[in-house]
Amino acid sequence: APSKRWGSQRAAQEQRPADPSSHAPGSNCFGGAGYSKVASDPAGQELCRRIPGLATAAAATADVVSLPQRLQPGFCVAALGGRHGIVEFVPSSRNEVLVQFGEDADDLSTLEWISCKGLRVVDSTRHQSAERADVRAYRDAVSAIKLWKQGLSLGEIAVQVGRPERWVQQKVATGYISELQKPKGMEWWDSKGFCAVTYLRGYAREAGLYEDIVQGVEWEQDKVWRVRKQEGADDWHLRTVKECPGHSSRGFCGRSLQKVPDTTHQIGPQDSRHAARTRPHGDWACELHAALVRQGTVQATSACCEKPGREDPAVEPYWWCPKCQWYACNSCVKKMPDKATSKQVSHWRPGVCNKLDCLIADLVRDFHLPNPFQDRYTIKMNWYPDALSRVSPHRHDNWTLLVSLGAPRVLTVDRARVLMEDGDLVLFGTQSHGVPEMPSATGGRLSLVFMFAPSDAVGAAIESRLHAGGASARRGGPAPANLPPPPCSIAASSMPIFVPSEEGQLQDDWGCEMADSATGHADADDESVIALCSMGFGRQYARSALASVDGDLEQATALLLAAST
Repeated sequence: APSKRWGSQRAAQEQRPADPSSHAPGSNCFGGAGYSKVASDPAGQELCRRIPGLATAAAATADVVSLPQRLQPGFCVAALGGRHGIVEFVPSSRNEVLVQFGEDADDLSTLEWISCKGLRVVDSTRHQSAERADVRAYRDAVSAIKLWKQGLSLGEIAVQVGRPERWVQQKVATGYISELQKPKGMEWWDSKGFCAVTYLRGYAREAGLYEDIVQGVEWEQDKVWRVRKQEGADDWHLRTVKECPGHSSRGFCGRSLQKVPDTTHQIGPQDSRHAARTRPHGDWACELHAALVRQGTVQATSACCEKPGREDPAVEPYWWCPKCQWYACNSCVKKMPDKATSKQVSHWRPGVCNKLDCLIADLVRDFHLPNPFQDRYTIKMNWYPDALSRVSPHRHDNWTLLVSLGAPRVLTVDRARVLMEDGDLVLFGTQSHGVPEMPSATGGRLSLVFMFAPSDAVGAAIESRLHAGGASARRGGPAPANLPPPPCSIAASSMPIFVPSEEGQLQDDWGCEMADSATGHADADDESVIALCSMGFGRQYARSALASVDGDLEQATALLLAAST
C-alpha cells in the first residue's frame, strides 16, 4: 500500500509535472547507472512502489535525467553510493538539499542533508508543494508589483518569481499591493510579512555553545496562548487555554474549555471566522467548586464561587466542555492552571549569560537587525529538552530570524519538514511553523528567536551573506563587498544589565500576570508598549499605534495586526 504521504489524494493533487524543458533525457552531467539501477536495488524498488510510474520509466530507459537548474521538493534523486530518496527541502544556497531516505515517509530520522555534488535526479516529473498555493500566489504577486515599480520588465519579473509572463502582467496591472486578495484566514495581516524562506547552514556552529546557554539562563514552563478577535470589530486580545479536567468518574478530558457567551473567535487560517453560537442557560452548577467541597478545601457556602448550585441565579460568562457537559463559573476557572506546552521558554536578559549576549550582538551586526535597545522587539529562546518536546504549527504577523542550537530537530515550515542542525539559521515571515515530536532525536535543542517588523535591510543582509558564502556566511565573518555597514553595532561588554522590575506587571485575558518585557531593557516602559512588543511589534510602531487610539491596548493591537500597504 502506498505511504500516507505519497498515497493520499491531497499529495497527488499537489504533485505536478516539472517543466520538460528543464532537463534532457540522456544528458546527465553527473553520470551514473540511470533508471535501470533504480529498480535493481531495494531502495529503488521502494521508491517505485511509492511513486506511480517510476517503474515504467525505469524499464523504458537506462539513462538518468540531467540535474535541473533548480531542484524541487518531490524529485526522486540518487546520492553517491547508490542510495535513492526524495527531496524534502531545497535551501536558498542550493549547495545541499534535504533528502528523505527509507521506506517510511513519516519517519523524521530518515531526513539527511546531502551535497549536490554527485547527486543524480532519477525522476523530476513529481513536484511536492512546500506551501499553500494561495499563500505562494499572494507572496509572488506582492514581489511582482514591487519589482515592476523598481523598473524591471515583465520577462525579468517572470523569471524571478517563477511565474508565466501573462500571470505577472495580470498582477502588476492591479497597480497596488492593497488591491490583491490576501490568503484565506490572513486577510488582516501585513502584506510585508509575506517573505520567502531563507536558510543558512552552520552559521553559528560552535562546540559547547548550546550547553553554556542552557545552563546560563533561567527557564520557565511555556503556556499555550491564543489570539482572539472580536466578531464584527477590530478588537483583539490574548487568552491562555484552560483544559477540561473531566468528571471524576470518567477521568481527565483535556479539551479546551469554551466561554459562554463568547463574541470572539480564534485567529488562524484553519479557524472559524465566527464566534461560537452557544446559547447561555442557568441549568448547571460549578463543577470546580463541587470538587473543592468534596476535598474539604472550601465550604459549600463559600462566596468565591459564582454558581455553586443549580438553584442559584444564572451568571455570565461561564465555561463548559461540550464533550463532557462539564461547567464552571468564571471566578473558579480563573484560578485553574493554564495549559502548559512541552517546551520551556526564556526571554533575553542582557548580562545574565555572556555567551548568549555575544551571539545576539553578532546576529544584530551580521544581519542588520534593529537595535534591541531602541526598537524593542521580541528576543527569546525556546528549549526542547527531549525528543518529545514539541510546539504545534502556528503563524506570526511579523518576520522571524531563528537560530537552532543543540541536537538536530525538524522545523516544519508550511508543508516542508526542515532538519535544523546545530548552528543553522532560517528567516521566514507569515509561514506556518512548528516543531513536531522526534523520537529518534538524542539530546536537547534550543532555538534563539528574533521576532521583528518586516525589514528590507535584514532581507538584503542575509541574502548577501548567503550568496557570498565562505567566511561571510559564518558568525562574525567579514561583510561582503556589496553589503553596506550595519545600522547599529552592539557589544556584549557594553550592554545594560537587566534589572527586574516589581511594578507594572502585565495581565492577560484572565487577569493573570504575564512576563514584563520581551527584551529585558532596563528603562521602564508603559506596560501597553511592553505588551505589544511581546507580540513581536517594534517599540516605535507600538508607541505610534497607542498614541493614535488614546492608549487603548486592544485597538492598538488591531491597528498593528491589520496594517497593510
